[in-house]
Amino acid sequence: MNRLASTLAVTGATALAALTLTGCGADATPTFTKDAADETPVVVTLSATDIDDVPLADGTVRVLGDDASAMEVFEWFFEQNDVAFTHDGGLIKVVGDLAGDQTQGWMIYVNDEKAQVGAASLIPNDGDVIELRFVDYASLS
Repeated sequence: MNRLASTLAVTGATALAALTLTGCGADATPTFTKDAADETPVVVTLSATDIDDVPLADGTVRVLGDDASAMEVFEWFFEQNDVAFTHDGGLIKVVGDLAGDQTQGWMIYVNDEKAQVGAASLIPNDGDVIELRFVDYASLS
């Protein structure tokens, strides 16, 4: 009986620890906040891939702030993930160790379609999948 009580105690403690670590089912999605007064967040999936489609970083982010641009969210996201990221305000120059030049560079895609605006002008919508793809410009049609 003592062994059974001990096993139950360990099992219960393990379950309690697991619930504590996961926040009892609370959403652990990281949050980028531009406007804390905005109570209606959008949740987006972000990723960056190299020319061979190998992921450099990816994840899901909750965005608070109606006017938060994809550029702002990416900048924060990469900082949180210790991934180098530089831009000149409108043009993404470096992600990780990949820098664009005249023949290749970073293109932004939203829901698998080439974006119609740059990252600084793109306002994410709930459920968007926003990707930065390092591409060879000659291969684009």
